[in-house]
Formats: sequence, structure tokens, C-alpha cells
Amino acid sequence: MTVLGAPVRRRSVPPSLFGMASQLLNALTNVATAYIASTALQPAAFGEFVLAFAVVTLLLATGRGLIGSTLLTQLPATAPDARPALLRSVAGATVLAGLGAAVVLVVLGAVALPAVLWFAPWMVVVLFQDAGRHVFIATGRLRDAFLADAVWALVQGVALAGLLAAVGSVPVPGLVAAWGLGALAGAVVVVVRAGLPARPGGPRPWARATRDLAGWFTALSMLGQLETYLVLTLTGALLGAADAGGLRAVQLLVLQPPMVLLGAMLALMVPGFARLPADDPARRGLWLRRFALVAPVSVGVLLVAALAGPLMDLLFAQYSAYTPLVLPVAVQSALLALLLPTMALLAGTRRGRTAFVLHVLRTATIVVGVLVGIAVAGAAGLAWSLAVSGAVVALVTTVVAARVTRTGAPR
Repeated sequence: MTVLGAPVRRRSVPPSLFGMASQLLNALTNVATAYIASTALQPAAFGEFVLAFAVVTLLLATGRGLIGSTLLTQLPATAPDARPALLRSVAGATVLAGLGAAVVLVVLGAVALPAVLWFAPWMVVVLFQDAGRHVFIATGRLRDAFLADAVWALVQGVALAGLLAAVGSVPVPGLVAAWGLGALAGAVVVVVRAGLPARPGGPRPWARATRDLAGWFTALSMLGQLETYLVLTLTGALLGAADAGGLRAVQLLVLQPPMVLLGAMLALMVPGFARLPADDPARRGLWLRRFALVAPVSVGVLLVAALAGPLMDLLFAQYSAYTPLVLPVAVQSALLALLLPTMALLAGTRRGRTAFVLHVLRTATIVVGVLVGIAVAGAAGLAWSLAVSGAVVALVTTVVAARVTRTGAPR
């Protein structure tokens, strides 16, 4: 159709929206698995599942640090003609990491936690799909990343529906099998869409190319997984299970949702910084544009905190007594959001060691703050210690990042 001879242009969906949808789908697939388990399993079986899934999540975080997160920095900086050989090596490293994770689960299942055995057969395809989607993100193929995650979610959903229709329940083996079949379908998409080759190469070229990155990103990924649970464990040990549950409810309202969103945004930000030469003046402009993107997230979190009373009554009625904790936890969340472009800058400029050291300091600051806060004012002191710790971390991270990226200090 034309108007006065000029073609009418159809507005296409911005690629960044596919990227955000892909990241959110990937996170929500695992959240949905845990939620379905909580509704379908008896309390004792669910407790065992939670522990098993926590172990699996830690192993997947390790694999993502070794391969997925490192791809976001390494691949954009690799010459196009060198990428095919590197990706063959990535495929080999992914298969090796998946086999290693499976062996860990088999040993752990035989010795202490039988529920993890159901996950072992699927570790290779789960890590392969994850590596492939990171290849798509690193190379700007965000529609393909979305396709790989959407197919996973669709196949998992169909498998669960079929299981319910066939037997009327969702036992742990069936729940894990549906999760694994979704990952297998996503891995097939990765191969078909040329994210990773079906025939892997040797892992050594990837290990050599990323020896200055992979270890730091792996440690960073594992520490990120452990930090939240460390705070909850300290709360439960020092204040009791009720206060730990109240804090978790508050985190689910104003910390967990923005963290999922920010994790998605971080993965999309890193390749942009990685593509720029170290002395490119466009880096500052890119940082400012990324800061403008995350600022509304901080504002949104604080707006949610302003509505804390009604929202806690609606979503977490049994924990409504903990509504006063919402504001300080929201402040912590808002500060973490504002730090996102700086963390993307550190990752994109290969400052893995700096990012890890800063995260260790962040965790240490939070733990010390939690201990002091609990000693001074109980649960309220704990919550405000998180806000104060967040402010200290934000200041230190900003100053250190500005120094090392400006002066070319050691990575």
C-alpha cells in the first residue's frame, strides 16, 4: 500500500525487546520450575527438590561463568574470520563442562542427595543451550536468542501438560524431564540457527583465549548466587526462621524482580562495551546512554516501595508485619540498578579481576553490615544495613571503575 506514491513502512519490533524477552524467559523458566514444584510436591519432597535445584543452579552458574558470561566479552572482540574456529572450541568446552557437572551430580546423588540424579542426564544440553544463546546475544542476533528460549519454554510447558494429562500429577522425575526436554529443544535451535556447531572441537583454544577472563567470571557468577542465600542464612541463624521468611518476602517484592530485569539488561550491555577500543571516546557516551536506561528501574523500585503497605497485604499477607523493611531493601535495589552500566563497563573492558574483587568487598560489606544491624536493631537494623552497605558499595565501585578504565590499571 502506498500514500502519494510513497511506500508505507511497517514498524518492526526493536531487536532490544527480543533480547530483553529472551533474558526474562530464560530466568522465568527456572523460576516456574521451582514454583510448579512447590505446588505439585509434598513438603518433604519439595524440600529435597529445592536443595537439589540449588546445587544444580550453582553448577550452571559455574558453567555460565566459564563460557556464557565470558562469551559476551570475548566474542565481540574476536575478528569475524576467527570466530568459527573459536565457536567450535566453545562447543567442545561446553560439552566438557556439562559432562563434568553431570559427574558431580552422580557422585553427590550416590553419596548424599538422590534427587540430583534426575538432573544429571540433562546438564550437557542445558549448558549447550545457554552457551548458544550467549553467542546470539554477543553477536547481536537477539531474535535467535529469543527463539531458543521461547522454544525451551514452549516444549517444557507442553511436556508438563502432557504429564498432567497422562498421570494426573507431576512427580520430580517428570518435572525435571520436562525441564530437560525444553533445554534439548532449545539446544536444537542453537544448532539449526548456527549459534554453535553440532560437531564440537577441542576446548583448548577457548581456554587459551579466555584465560584472563573465565576464572574471574566463574567466581563472580558463583558469588552472585551465594550472596542472597548468605544473608538469609545469617538472618535465620541470628533472628529466627520467621524473620528470614519476612525478609525473603520483602526481597521478592522489591529486590528479586528488578534483579531479574537487571541481569537481562547487563547481558545486553556488555557486548557494546566490548566492541569499543580501549581509547574510544564513544565509551563515555555509551555509558551515559546505558545509565539513562537503568535510572527508570531505580525510580520504579522506589515507587513500589511507596505502595508497600497495600502490596504486602495483597501478595504476602502473612508477612505484612515486615512492611517497614521494604523501603531500605528498595534503596539497596535502586542503588544496585544504578551500578549496572559500571559493571557492564568493567566486564566489557575485560576487568574480570577488578569486578570480582569489588564483588567480594560488596559481599563482605553486606555481611558486616548485617551483623552490626542485627546487633543494634534486629530485623529493622538488618534491612537498613543493606541500604547503607549498598551506598558504600556504589561509591567504592564507581570510584574504582573510573580509575581502572581511565588509566588502564591492571585488570
